[in-house]
Amino acid sequence: MRPADTWKDYELLDATDGNRLERWGQTLLVRPDPQVIWNTPRDHRGWRRPNGHYHRSAKGGGEWEFFDLPQQWSISYGPLVFNLKPFSFKHTGLFPEQAVNWDWMAQRIAAANRPIKVLNLFAYTGGAVLIVVLNIGRLPGVLALILREPALLSKTQGLRPDMFSSELLGKVYGQLKERYQNCYDVSLSGLSDLTQEEVSHIAGILQRQDGPVSEEALGDCLRTIGQEHQAEAAKTDDDIMAMRENLKKRKGYKE
Repeated sequence: MRPADTWKDYELLDATDGNRLERWGQTLLVRPDPQVIWNTPRDHRGWRRPNGHYHRSAKGGGEWEFFDLPQQWSISYGPLVFNLKPFSFKHTGLFPEQAVNWDWMAQRIAAANRPIKVLNLFAYTGGAVLIVVLNIGRLPGVLALILREPALLSKTQGLRPDMFSSELLGKVYGQLKERYQNCYDVSLSGLSDLTQEEVSHIAGILQRQDGPVSEEALGDCLRTIGQEHQAEAAKTDDDIMAMRENLKKRKGYKE
């Protein structure tokens, strides 16, 4: 096993009795881990003053206990910046042990000295995608990845419009990012300054097909980002039920 031991903003401080004590930047978290089967003294002072503690329930799942935990904070790994927050299933939105794979990918890309193609079968948090983009420098398909995985828009501080393979792709990315950061609805109307030809070109990229694709296909991708914003804003059961009903209506589902 190769350890991910080059982090500066993440550190596993201690582990005992089914729990891990971790440092994420300046934030200390206690989270359960079933692989921690040993029971040793909790000598590290972080056990006594964590910022957050996720308690596993005997019935499944669990809940966070917050002491002094921000709603969101950031950590860095090299040129990458990740925005973290506590999710209801104990995760923070990042798996730091994957950094060893990111480094391996960067080394392989640098050593290839030729155009390469990358297949990512675990595009979950976006770390691997960003490493590929930053090391290839100009990746035509990254806009398709961002629009299909809207969560990536909150993890792309390392990307700039000039990194894209064409000025048009960078232009679209810049607009989407700006709207996302300002909490605007990310819709086709937000890109109204694009020509029909540009829309068709972008839609073709999103569909990973040659030739133009309908404007409707691009609209569907952009609406997905809007739905992500709605999901983030859902605070009550009524909000969630309303979202479900809207989705059923849009999809034409009938009871």
